[in-house]
Amino acid sequence: MKKFGEFICKNKIIVLIISIILFVLSLIGMSLTKINYETYNHSCICKNKLFSW
Repeated sequence: MKKFGEFICKNKIIVLIISIILFVLSLIGMSLTKINYETYNHSCICKNKLFSW
């Protein structure tokens, strides 16, 4: 763990660049993902029975 911490301290710029790239890619992925959250109509299937909330 100590070597890992030392690596991060010595290579702060590389770690920062990698984290920014991953952040931008996650924003792109979030914008391209189409999810419809219908919070008013949830249902759960439990033991072959349909329960509506």
